[in-house]
Amino acid sequence: RDLDQSSTGAATSIAGIWLPRSEDFFNFVTSRRSLPLSEEGSRSMQAFDIRDSSQAKCIPYPPPTLMLYSAINDIEILADRVLIHSDWMDGERVIHIGEAGSDTAHLPALHGYSVGHWEERTLVVETTDFSENNSGIASGVASGLRKRMLERFALADDGTGIAYSFVLEDPDTLTDSISGGGHWEYRPDLEPGDVACDLESAGRYLTE
Repeated sequence: RDLDQSSTGAATSIAGIWLPRSEDFFNFVTSRRSLPLSEEGSRSMQAFDIRDSSQAKCIPYPPPTLMLYSAINDIEILADRVLIHSDWMDGERVIHIGEAGSDTAHLPALHGYSVGHWEERTLVVETTDFSENNSGIASGVASGLRKRMLERFALADDGTGIAYSFVLEDPDTLTDSISGGGHWEYRPDLEPGDVACDLESAGRYLTE
């Protein structure tokens, strides 16, 4: 998708329509070979087969890749949770507010289990309980069940953007934590796409 990346308005909270900058995604993708990979992490990257890409199965990548991809993100703030919907493969995240310290067990899931709190206009999110994924760290770099992330969604002072940042650790595939981030532009003029992912079209790049 070729979209103008400039902000078209000013927000008073992180609720609304946002577009991550494409250069931040490409910088993240190209940095994957410099990641502090464990032996298991290196093996996973070498063994990765593009035919096993989740994109070809209409399944989005988990964060942080999902949060860096230049697709329209719609954030909705509710009393007990924050919803982030990406129109890239219909990625949907649910961030529970005010449940930090809960001992409730959660089944591993693609986007994990997220708990957040507010620091003024910044949403701070801790996510655990990720399921194993062959691109859970980055494209082609697998993650295990011990993956965890700390993210910040910080509204700019002028309301025109969000500074997104993350710290990720996974003792199964990384020898040290990694960090990164990007900038989201406020784009109230855009609407998320409503076209469902088609399996035949999604996997076409594997044969053409």
